[in-house]
Amino acid sequence: MVVSVAAILKVAHPPLALAFTGTWVVYTIDRLRDIERDRNAWPLRSRFVALHRTKLIGLTAVAASAALVLGLRQGLATTVLCGAVLGLGLLHRRLKGHPGVESAYVTIAWLAVAVGLPSLAAPLSAEARSLLPWIAVVLAGSLGANALASSLCDAQETAPPLPPWLGAAGLAVVVSAAVAWTGPPALRPLLAVALAQAGALLFFRRNERYALGVLDGSLLLGAAVAYVSAR
Repeated sequence: MVVSVAAILKVAHPPLALAFTGTWVVYTIDRLRDIERDRNAWPLRSRFVALHRTKLIGLTAVAASAALVLGLRQGLATTVLCGAVLGLGLLHRRLKGHPGVESAYVTIAWLAVAVGLPSLAAPLSAEARSLLPWIAVVLAGSLGANALASSLCDAQETAPPLPPWLGAAGLAVVVSAAVAWTGPPALRPLLAVALAQAGALLFFRRNERYALGVLDGSLLLGAAVAYVSAR
């Protein structure tokens, strides 16, 4: 997603390494800290984490060191932004559980990375700066829908009613697609992200393989198409 947004903003060197290492740190720490609670909802992932715990800790230490260096090289604003996202990530264990609340702060964190990091990577033209609010709205719908659907899988023990929450996720994707289509022409590539996420929601299954493979995979597919279209 970072490179897709960077392509739209015409940022020549997107901070992909920083986004990757930072994301690795946040998600792996959460997986390591919450493995017991994850066992029922995410048995395959929990088994993998338990089996490779020592290696994951080592790789996370390396990733954290790399992210710190990369963030400092990008400047104070980027370092502060990454610190804020890390703070949200460390609070995730205590905050998660309610689909609406969880999807809201996860979406904010993703937007900070996907939109914030490219926008701080290099000076933007006036046209690019004018696109930032539009990009944030489009991605908020798609990323919010993804986070909401994922949280429904995460909360399968308490089994909140699916129709209202899936309806909210679907509405978010529709809004995302509508803004991408009707907004400035530079937004058109992001339509692929919304459509890919909509396709994943059509076949929603409350299980781990769907969440990690289809739901998250659709974001990757949509972002890849958006990147190719924006270049």
